[in-house]
Amino acid sequence: MFKTILLLLISINMAIFAHQQHVHQYFSIEGYYYLKSYLNGDIPEMLAHLDNGSVGASWTNGTITAGAWLEDEYDPVYGYDQFVPGDFEHVLRSITHFWVADKGDDTENTFDVSWSFFTGRIGPYPNSYTKIKKYAYGGYILHFNSTILPYLVVTIPNGNKLRLIPNTPGDVALYYNNLSDLYKNKRMHTILLGSYKMYNETKHRYEYYDGPVYISSEFRDDIVWEILGRMAHLIQDLSVPAHAHGDEHGLQHDQYEDWVAGNGEYNYWNHQNIGGSFLNPYVSSNPLHYLMYTTQQIADHFGSSGPYEGVGNNNISGDPLPEEIVFLNNIGLSSRS
Repeated sequence: MFKTILLLLISINMAIFAHQQHVHQYFSIEGYYYLKSYLNGDIPEMLAHLDNGSVGASWTNGTITAGAWLEDEYDPVYGYDQFVPGDFEHVLRSITHFWVADKGDDTENTFDVSWSFFTGRIGPYPNSYTKIKKYAYGGYILHFNSTILPYLVVTIPNGNKLRLIPNTPGDVALYYNNLSDLYKNKRMHTILLGSYKMYNETKHRYEYYDGPVYISSEFRDDIVWEILGRMAHLIQDLSVPAHAHGDEHGLQHDQYEDWVAGNGEYNYWNHQNIGGSFLNPYVSSNPLHYLMYTTQQIADHFGSSGPYEGVGNNNISGDPLPEEIVFLNNIGLSSRS
């Protein structure tokens, strides 16, 4: 059920030009209400974790809109949050939000950039399809510092309670098998870092432990719903031509994003006037690829105004699935305007 909800939410066909954080939040909320209209009823748990106002630190909000906002603030998968010399705007935070699908599913991105402090080529960096797969299927480590988790009590398979204590010597580090398993079973895994010990509250002793743990529903929700919002953000970004071309514009502006976000044009579009259908991922053998690839290829038809590659194309290249070729041929990319 959760996998179905996840794919339905992030497949809503609101492929306007989304990049700035408030725009991502708006589209995520409107996507939910479009889904509600399509299903003719609310999804109570999703509604409860849709939005709760202002956004706090990562892994403390438990909402989709927080994840949609925080994906441009903090990169938990690759850690591209650092400054580069002369960068006062953290341009690398969103460097993994691009995918030139014509080059293949997991081909990394390089960028020709023209910044105030640097002109040249940067990279390679992972693309957004690679990143969204990690959000969905795991394969990265989540770090929780002592500000977010003074300590975390988890249950191990034998029923013992372990207290994971940060800064002994590092942050609490956990990973999950896949997002569906995390949601349904509340299961994660510890990571042994150096001399990192946990306190066994059942046996009243410190010990090493490397294995599965079961977390609370509240902590599960803080992680799962934020990640869902982050995934929605990545798909929304691929509807922007600059993100489909690898046209990096961190310290420059893209005309489409600026026009929509700066002038509030996105407010015209909502769940009531975007049309009567959405991009259905269930026609595909790989629904997540279907959502990302078709969105990217439609955006790739249009030009962009960043420094790298402003001209779009109608190539259906890279690693398309047969059902994606059928869909894109049916909509007639060359006739889009």
